[in-house]
Amino acid sequence: ADVPVLLLGETGTGKEVIAQLIHALSKRSDRRFLAANVAAIPPTLFESELFGHARGAFTGAMQDRTGFFEHAGEGTLFLDEIGELGIEQQAKLLRVLQGRSYCRVGETEERQTTARIVMATNKDLRAEVARGRFREDLFYRISNYCVTLPPLRERGNDIELLATYFVRKYASQFGRSVQSVAPEALELLRKHSFPGNVRELEGMISAAVLLEESPLIEPGSLPDALRATPQDATQLERTRCETIQKVLAECGGNQTEAAKKLGLARQTLNRLLKEYRDRGWTR
Repeated sequence: ADVPVLLLGETGTGKEVIAQLIHALSKRSDRRFLAANVAAIPPTLFESELFGHARGAFTGAMQDRTGFFEHAGEGTLFLDEIGELGIEQQAKLLRVLQGRSYCRVGETEERQTTARIVMATNKDLRAEVARGRFREDLFYRISNYCVTLPPLRERGNDIELLATYFVRKYASQFGRSVQSVAPEALELLRKHSFPGNVRELEGMISAAVLLEESPLIEPGSLPDALRATPQDATQLERTRCETIQKVLAECGGNQTEAAKKLGLARQTLNRLLKEYRDRGWTR
């Protein structure tokens, strides 16, 4: 069924990849797949970007413009990071999801949308609703078909599969003869916590494919941090803990702001802080 789908998971867990898979396995697979990071759209341009605008609708609107919903046509529209939308933008999104119609900015004529909508966020939307930061009616509208993607650290058996896939992908892309990952290197990957999830693993493998001269990726082509001794690893973790505490202090204890500065998902920062408290490194 072409119902809206909500994808949940930490940053880097592969939500857009799953959105593309949903599209590829649907009856719309021969139509357009369009991805839009709604968090990157300024609130003043939200309607124009999603619904389009008419010529003369506002200063600088020199011609008609097609929005994401219209551009997606009968294909799939992937709206990423919806948890970052403001309440006003959430209301506008809810309206089009309920009525399957919208108006371009500067027009009164309603246009119908037939696009399949897939949304994603790294936030706990139920908690955001409780805090008054996410509309309850929108949450219940989009959460009936929800897929939660676990972090890579909880998918140990997937690391070999994903690593092999990325080796083949980048070996073909870069014209390299690397074929797979050596057992010793694979063991290092399995022991890593991957705070950056699948995206971090992909970055490691793409770099290793460029560095490796043999048919298999050896430990020497992986980042030094993966080959650190337990003592070294503990020191690295302590250094990261100190960095996080420093950034938190600079942000006045605001974890959301600190997570953005550190380039971490809010859930990842919470997990690390709990881990450091359990170790007695912080209070």
